[in-house]
Amino acid sequence: MSTIFIRLKYGISAALLVLAYVLICFPGCGRAADAAGAGAADDNVYQIITAPMLNNLIESQGQGKIVVVSFFASWCPPCREEIPQLARLRAGITDDELLMIGISLDHSLAALHRFARRSRINFPVFLAADDILARYAVASIPKMLVFTGQGELFKVIDGVMPEDALSAMLDYLVRNARE
Repeated sequence: MSTIFIRLKYGISAALLVLAYVLICFPGCGRAADAAGAGAADDNVYQIITAPMLNNLIESQGQGKIVVVSFFASWCPPCREEIPQLARLRAGITDDELLMIGISLDHSLAALHRFARRSRINFPVFLAADDILARYAVASIPKMLVFTGQGELFKVIDGVMPEDALSAMLDYLVRNARE
């Protein structure tokens, strides 16, 4: 019976260590109050996604397309700056050329829905399962993975990339995919 209490004690300690790690490793991403907003992005918000599910999504939906995976959270100020930029870039590239996926590290779907409406997200977003951080080496947010049309990892971006630089990179990848 005492081993059960020891396991429980260490399980809680491990959970607290993981929480402390996440809070320490997300520079510039403190809690911020949600503000009311408008928009109609709820259709793009899906349920929880695991690492294998994300792999399958990228492989099945991203064949021959540039794939951008953005890791973010609604409570992260740099993320709140980046998401509208991604939405603008998404609007300028066809579905045949680009698959953009958002992976939220928010704590609830409700928070994610509020943020999606406010930010007018125009690409699919999912709530990250526990295995996402380790599988994709997400140590800070925002983080973005950019894959070529051949499925090769082209660039890992930690932090916010200026919109014009990201636009130029995506244009370059789209042009090369056409050739």
